Amino acid sequence: MFWKADFANNELKVTGFYENPRDAKRRLALRGDGKSFVQISREFTLDLDGLGPVQESLRTGKEVFVGFENDDAYPCKSMRRSAFAKEFQLAFADFVPVKEGNQLGVLEFGFSSTSELNPITLDATLQMQVQSTTAAFGVYWKTEGLTARPVKAIASPWYAEQLKAQGKQYTFVDIAQQSTASLTGESPLARAIRTRSKVYVPDASTMDDPRASVAADYGISSLAYVPVVGGVIEYGVPPGVWAGEQDALAQTVPNEEVDVAIDSGCSYLLFWKANWNTGRFEVAASYEVGDDSKLFSDVKETYASNAAKSVLDIQGSGPIAIAFRSAARLDVADTSTFPFADQNRRELCMEWGVGKITAIPLETGVLEFGKVTKDKRDTTTGSEYKETSRQYRRTVFMHNEWKDHRSTSRFIDSITSTLQSGVLRGRQDEVTAITAFAAALVGWNLLAGGVTGLGMVRHEPLLPYLPVMSLPMSFFSLTGSSLGLLLVFRTNAAYARWDDARKQWGSIINQCRSLVRQANTFFVDERYPGFGAFQIGRAHV
Repeated sequence: MFWKADFANNELKVTGFYENPRDAKRRLALRGDGKSFVQISREFTLDLDGLGPVQESLRTGKEVFVGFENDDAYPCKSMRRSAFAKEFQLAFADFVPVKEGNQLGVLEFGFSSTSELNPITLDATLQMQVQSTTAAFGVYWKTEGLTARPVKAIASPWYAEQLKAQGKQYTFVDIAQQSTASLTGESPLARAIRTRSKVYVPDASTMDDPRASVAADYGISSLAYVPVVGGVIEYGVPPGVWAGEQDALAQTVPNEEVDVAIDSGCSYLLFWKANWNTGRFEVAASYEVGDDSKLFSDVKETYASNAAKSVLDIQGSGPIAIAFRSAARLDVADTSTFPFADQNRRELCMEWGVGKITAIPLETGVLEFGKVTKDKRDTTTGSEYKETSRQYRRTVFMHNEWKDHRSTSRFIDSITSTLQSGVLRGRQDEVTAITAFAAALVGWNLLAGGVTGLGMVRHEPLLPYLPVMSLPMSFFSLTGSSLGLLLVFRTNAAYARWDDARKQWGSIINQCRSLVRQANTFFVDERYPGFGAFQIGRAHV
């Protein structure tokens, strides 16, 4: 929110605001009246001479940070809206003075204690942060009140192999996973979470942390902390990897942009880092949704690994170079028509079915993510095509599908799109074999039995000594009816299985809802989501 200072009336009011849509949905699910912390704040008028954090930030010209876990903290006690902040489960709020021309005000932003990254976003952010900084490990610490605990951790293969060669069975990651951190102390992790700022530790052995004594034993000399939604990411390196803070914190992977990319249905993410020494972009980190095993492996048959071989000039005319130089987001709606400077990239996009690309400029490079608009590759057929395209199929007709199904042009559309049929691609081997056999049979009979032209003139066979190959019509007459009944029975049985599965799924959903309603009665008031002003939902239950 932006609090604008009105010196004529000696007051501060909210004149601009923004709410994260995902947090708004969570808040609406908890509170029955639909109000939010932002909406309540907009109803407040603050006195310029007051003692709240907004006034203090404006008066001192410095950033003020408020944590709502400690009721005795001075900014929290003087904040009139602190009770509402706790009601909406806010963890921290930051107040930054803003001056533009003659306009003065304070920018306030904060996040909820219940906010957290979804598993895929967390995995992608953690993996790419470790890769882009050549770190040995990465740990995501999630805040829980006045403590933080490790939720997810990874170790780079080269780091694990390095310790294994030294005869060590465990890594620094294993030590971190057995630890918890207090947020009231002066450890770098606590400072990063409390101040929501990046922290660099040049010598891990001297930091105020219980793990400092074993950091050197596990080959870790420097650490870095980057705050993200719901906690902080910790990563570190052995001696000689980072020259200083610039190498450790020059570029942090933005979790919000990664979350947007994941929500948009992207198939991969690439971080192109600008190398000014060579004048080119280099892939410093990559992530492929749905296949984490390929991130640190030597598997070559992925789009990301092949794209990394592309030569992209910083002064080029491709989407990465344009987005980086213009410092603006660039959306490529159709890779088949975009003028790529490197033709290999277009061919690669066509091969892997990447139809859309988005490039987002960062401090030291460009974050690229793309979406598969067809199947995995245009060249896939048979079982591989069926498995890779399964996630993009719809099993239930919705409004648009029924509209197309009712259309009178459906038959013509089906005929003209026969070659793009998924059934044809999925059964290409069988169709090819039958077509080849039928063509060979027709060719044989033309040579052995002759042919009758359109003018009903019979032409003699070229090889009359060959026998004509044929089957009696009675065979098809006798088996046609049986085959038709068999197809009807199989179709009905398949639909019955699908219908039974749908009924079972509906039953599971209803039983889960009943279980949740019954479990809600065992919550104590302090832990129940509907406690206090949120009891409207509980009353409905």
